[in-house]
Amino acid sequence: MIKRVKDSTGMIKFSLTQKENPSKLHEVGSLEDFIDYYFYDKNFNRGELVFMSNAVYNTKNINSFLGYMFEYSYTYIAYLVPIFIGLNQRKISVAFSNEQIVKYLPPKDGGWQVSRVGLGLSNLSHIPINLSNKYYKRFLNITMTVTHSFLFKNLFVHYEPVKSKKAFRLIYNNIYSYYLSCSEKIIAKLFLITLGNSWFVRLLKRINKLAK
Repeated sequence: MIKRVKDSTGMIKFSLTQKENPSKLHEVGSLEDFIDYYFYDKNFNRGELVFMSNAVYNTKNINSFLGYMFEYSYTYIAYLVPIFIGLNQRKISVAFSNEQIVKYLPPKDGGWQVSRVGLGLSNLSHIPINLSNKYYKRFLNITMTVTHSFLFKNLFVHYEPVKSKKAFRLIYNNIYSYYLSCSEKIIAKLFLITLGNSWFVRLLKRINKLAK
């Protein structure tokens, strides 16, 4: 597989699940094409893009962009920042393979902390890339592993007065506000109002418990 990619390839991204035609290879040379690859994928798994172990990097081709990895190390996916910058400048390409090279095993302790990952990934809006408004929204959408509805449900289950509302507000302002639709923004605002009233959260939890 590695021998089949272009000389300009900076990363080969492998699938997390075995797909049809494992030998199939698709290569893109711009950040817009990279975004479209995920945006139009009907079987897109949000964790697949940001998962570190299903990729092979050509450090020679991305060497001049590695500085960005340290500069934006607080984004939680610093290892992808050189790829984003390189593609945005059209100086590297990325190959997508249907082949599966690793198997994802969920952590035994129940998994990662949703709100913490959400706060880390929300800093993706800081990455210096040059995209049209349409593609910038798509970029933030596909790279944000935690959806606003999933985050709210998690904060609701593990509710902490003040802390839960602050976490959701920070993530909303940093990233969700850029790409959510008008109806989704209204729902997100209602989430914030709900999280700001501890008695209402307790009432909803009790109703949910009785419904079960």
